[in-house]
Amino acid sequence: MSNELFISKLADAIGEDFMLSDMLYQDELFAKQELISKILVDAANKDNQLARLFIRRMPRCFHFENKKIK
Repeated sequence: MSNELFISKLADAIGEDFMLSDMLYQDELFAKQELISKILVDAANKDNQLARLFIRRMPRCFHFENKKIK
């Protein structure tokens, strides 16, 4: 996954509403967290180095293994 596609997906998932809001309902927050996590994992699994850097900095949220895929 290219950096441009990764950042575009991440920005779309976060959204301006999140950046400008002072309150989110719990269901909305959980849905946003899940979507962002899926985007990060998908990008990291597709060898995007920005996503890999991101998930390595959150070891309580993500488990990272540097494995070669056959």
